[in-house]
Amino acid sequence: MTGRPLSPALRRPMAALAVGAALLALPACSSATAPAMSASSTTQYFAKTPAHPATYALRLADGGVLAAFPSSYTEETLLKPAYRGAYNINPGDRESIYDSTSRAVITDEFQNQGLAVLAPHGKARVIAAEYRMVDSR
Repeated sequence: MTGRPLSPALRRPMAALAVGAALLALPACSSATAPAMSASSTTQYFAKTPAHPATYALRLADGGVLAAFPSSYTEETLLKPAYRGAYNINPGDRESIYDSTSRAVITDEFQNQGLAVLAPHGKARVIAAEYRMVDSR
């Protein structure tokens, strides 16, 4: 059986699932030369359009839907103003693959894949999600 793009009737719930998947616990990747990373920097997350935005769905025997969906986000770690002149953030091991230089702002891009079950009655559940860093600058 081959996958097909999601029907218009299911796109809105799937968009909500994609946003929900982006809000799952995210891995920490950065370390700073400044004392106490959390005290010297802030981390923000921004939703982003996935590189491959197609969503696929399979109708289940009970009337529910099993859906594979993409999501993407950007994680930005920056020094607080008081630390910007004296310190830089050292990229972690994964970030160093893309750019190993110390800097005041580290921007990491993640692409994600998720699997969700949309029951005929009740709430949708994200049953699996996988995140991969695809860029750091």
